[in-house]
Amino acid sequence: MSTRKRHLYLLGISVTVIATGVVALIDRQFAIPLLRALIPGLAQVGPLSAISFLLCGAWLWLYQAKSKPAIALAILSSLTAALGAYLLIASVATDHMAASVATTILLSGVAMITTGIQRKWVQIVRQLIIIVSFSVVYLSLLGFIFEAQQAYPIPGFTPMDLITALVFLVFNIGLFLSNTGYWVAKTFTVPFIGGRLLRRLIPLMLVLPALTGYLRTLGERRGLFSSELGIQLHTLVFTAAIFGFIILFAALENKRQSYKIQAKMQLAANERKLRTLFNTIKDGIVNISEEGKILYCNPGFCSITGYAEEELLGKNGLNAVLNLAGLGRFINNYPPNNMEKKFSFANYAAVNQAIEDFYGVRGSKGLLLRCGKVTLSHALAMYTAFAGIGNLGMRLMPQSMKVKITLTVIAQTFRTISDQTSKVTEEADAYIFENETCSMCWHRTSSQPCCHVATGVLIEALHWATGKNYRVTEVECMAMGAPTCRFVIDKQSIE
Repeated sequence: MSTRKRHLYLLGISVTVIATGVVALIDRQFAIPLLRALIPGLAQVGPLSAISFLLCGAWLWLYQAKSKPAIALAILSSLTAALGAYLLIASVATDHMAASVATTILLSGVAMITTGIQRKWVQIVRQLIIIVSFSVVYLSLLGFIFEAQQAYPIPGFTPMDLITALVFLVFNIGLFLSNTGYWVAKTFTVPFIGGRLLRRLIPLMLVLPALTGYLRTLGERRGLFSSELGIQLHTLVFTAAIFGFIILFAALENKRQSYKIQAKMQLAANERKLRTLFNTIKDGIVNISEEGKILYCNPGFCSITGYAEEELLGKNGLNAVLNLAGLGRFINNYPPNNMEKKFSFANYAAVNQAIEDFYGVRGSKGLLLRCGKVTLSHALAMYTAFAGIGNLGMRLMPQSMKVKITLTVIAQTFRTISDQTSKVTEEADAYIFENETCSMCWHRTSSQPCCHVATGVLIEALHWATGKNYRVTEVECMAMGAPTCRFVIDKQSIE
């Protein structure tokens, strides 16, 4: 059962319960003959029962809303429980109201109070309370169906009027659906075959025995057949109905599975067509999982990397990059995570070049930007110089000052922990961040700026310090023959 469908059910139930309460109070006040003619049994609904309808319906209306006002829900549920307790005491002391009605109101109030408590044992007890309340109501309805309200041996539980019984039957269903995270309610609403079977079987099990029992009782009272034959007919009809339900459910599930199989076959055919298309493209295409494993690569990619497809599939993408960069010695032997300068600019530039060769110019740009952002996140956790970017004093500064200080801290940190030389200058509408030596494009040649990791670091640092996104553009690059790698940071944020 989808969340949208469940909310529609709750909304419909709440409207029904509220409307019944309003109509009952109007009839109680004005005794309108037309209403009593249209709704048999309306006159038997007591004013306190009608008020309980309004409390329960209003609670369910508010609960299914997106805002879920906690105070209003608490007040309505507490009033319902208090009203039920008062009526139960009054029914025992004065026999003025049916104890079944009072008990149902009290149990409903307790279930409403505990709806928002997200503990498994509380929700199990809550669902047991709803089942007990539902059973009391269902027992009263059976009394009306079989015209045997006085035949029950449970004192005080038979006189519940028909309208009240129907309203609380519907409301208990709404209570049951209001929290579906645990136990029976969870099993009932899951989208799997067990949930679908339960949603179809429970209504049948509630209606079918009552219907066949009523027909049997009616036939026996009119002398159409004996009690023995009535039992046989009752058993036969009940068995045939269950058998028919199972056949229908199996047919529907087979049809559903058939559609799924057809959809999978169509998907497989589309994948084959797409794979054929990819195999004819000269550019390299690779599909890599979140764990870095190569799931698929086309012949163009194999030509770029120099590996056969069977050598690449299932392998770690980083290993392929290191091999392509001529740094196979670092596979499973990564440089130590410390401040020592053991990984040269030449090696780092080779890794950047290999990623560009591996993924292509366009594909590598997004990946290297992401690497820069992740690098900044790790730096914030490891280095105190970076950590100062996000402290309280920094956040209280004006935006322009925060941007300039952040860029200055990054430049100073680069000079401290590496051989990279950086500086920050200011122009009328932008800040300029320049790398006079650059580990990303060291001795590389490119037709366009390629220091994407640095761009990612600057973007993430400015977002961390200011909470806003700034446009960072590399306009000059030493790989293109420029004297420095020059980044322009707009003073105005994007938002």
